[in-house]
Amino acid sequence: MRWGVLVESLRGKLSWLSGEAAFVDHLQTQLDDATRVLHDAATEIAALDLYHHDHSAVQDKLQSIGLRVNQAASEARHLINKTKSHYITEGRSLPQEIASQLSNLELEAESAVAKMEDEHQEAKRARTIRFEYHRDVESVQAWIQSAESKVQDKSVDPHKLKEFLQEIHCEIGSVTDQLERVTRHGHMICQRTSNQSERELVANTVASLTEQLQQVRNWLEDKKAQVGDSLESWQLFIQLYNSLRSWVERQRNFLSEPLKFATLPEARAKLQEYAAAVKDCKWANKQVSEMTAELAKIGQCSDVGPLTDKQAEMEQEKADVESSLKEVMALLQEMGEEWEQCERKSKDVAGWIEKTRQSLDNPQNKKRSLRDQLAAREKALADVTIQKTKLVMAMEKLQVHFRDRMCAEAQVSHENEQLQLRLGELQVAVKEDCKTLEACVHQMDAYQQEIQRLRQQMVGVEQQLRLVSSPTYSPRDRDKAVAEQNACRERIKAIQCKISARNERIKLLNQRGTPDTAPLDT
Repeated sequence: MRWGVLVESLRGKLSWLSGEAAFVDHLQTQLDDATRVLHDAATEIAALDLYHHDHSAVQDKLQSIGLRVNQAASEARHLINKTKSHYITEGRSLPQEIASQLSNLELEAESAVAKMEDEHQEAKRARTIRFEYHRDVESVQAWIQSAESKVQDKSVDPHKLKEFLQEIHCEIGSVTDQLERVTRHGHMICQRTSNQSERELVANTVASLTEQLQQVRNWLEDKKAQVGDSLESWQLFIQLYNSLRSWVERQRNFLSEPLKFATLPEARAKLQEYAAAVKDCKWANKQVSEMTAELAKIGQCSDVGPLTDKQAEMEQEKADVESSLKEVMALLQEMGEEWEQCERKSKDVAGWIEKTRQSLDNPQNKKRSLRDQLAAREKALADVTIQKTKLVMAMEKLQVHFRDRMCAEAQVSHENEQLQLRLGELQVAVKEDCKTLEACVHQMDAYQQEIQRLRQQMVGVEQQLRLVSSPTYSPRDRDKAVAEQNACRERIKAIQCKISARNERIKLLNQRGTPDTAPLDT
């Protein structure tokens, strides 16, 4: 009986031990499986690329691994609880080895869950970092492009370009902060992403943006200096423009002054003023050249705006003024030359008048024959006409230059008129002398013709005297012959007296130069 009970007891214990051994074996298998699942989940968690560019794929994988981790952790907890309940039911404490395994399993399960939570947080952070990275990259790229277009824009004037540079200078600080954030986020992406091509792309992008931003800084500094120079050139151009504008206005006022002269020295003085004004055109041309140079400097980095029109306008106005000054100066030169010739001819005519008067009134001239005196006066009359023509032609040539704005006052005309009057007076006097001398010459010719006639008569009477004096003439009546001889002699004496009287008259005519008023008896 006792052996039977003992055997049954042993059989019961053996059965329990067999069951317990099977339980422990099964438990070990479950623990190994749970541990393996958690280890696999940990491996997958560790292999996750949370910074992969495909965030949706990362989220899907996270969700899949998370489900498996949660399930494995839940199963591990269930196994742990079931195992503890089993030993509690058995009224036994957990074996040390099993307790240690359960504790390790619990820790691994908790670690996997915590790790999964960390991975979720890190995924969110990765998404935020990648979002901020791309946002900042686009923002910095857009700003650099905008800044580059503004800095390199030559279609605006330097004042607008200066405003652009000031805007860029104010914005570059915040852009630099953005680029630092891009650099920091890019460095994190490069460190944590497993995609080599993406690492290279991000690194190149960061390096490129850094280089571009530095280039913008360099351009900004260079452009600041260029814009400063352009603004100085702009200001200098305006000063040159205003200076040239004032010069043009002064020259226009000078050109608008009436050109009236009383004397040749006054005309020459005005010519000198115009010569000085034309010489001053060199200064104006230099101003235009400097304006062109400043305009070229401005155009190197910006638009010249309205300055081109101002340049063209001023060049045209300067050219018009210069042309007018040269035209008037040429007219003044021609007028001065004509006036000088006119005065020279006036002096020549005045000298000729005095010389002619002195020559005609010279006592030595009185000793010349009346015919020579008459010829001299006739020549003088012809010369008077020539001298008048000279004065008229000289004055007409001079009058050609006396326009509305250029005219001489009455002095030169008055001098010409006075000379014309003097020539007229000389002409009248010479004409009177010619009339007198012509009358004298006519009388002399008449006396010489009478003397010729009387001499012919005397030749006839002398022949008659020789005839009546011949012994053969009236030999019978000598008294008649003597009477006729005496009559012939008386006639010869009378003729000789007449000839002498006419010779005396001719002599007196030559001496007096005035005709006889009482004719001689024939």
